[in-house]
Amino acid sequence: TPSAGNFVLVHFQETAGKTAADADRFLTERGLIVRPLVPYNLPNALRVTAGLADDNRKIVAALTDFMAG
Repeated sequence: TPSAGNFVLVHFQETAGKTAADADRFLTERGLIVRPLVPYNLPNALRVTAGLADDNRKIVAALTDFMAG
């Protein structure tokens, strides 16, 4: 979802092993904290806050690994 704020929404499919909940667990295990959006009726999305350049690289790398795995 396009954003004008300091975060982006990352949308996931409902494919087994590749859901937002799966991604949340994967990222949390690596010390990366994102916000599940189930309470906002967006069960297939995670909110990722824009951080420092190094933080952003870590989340992109982790999401790339998650999607490839």
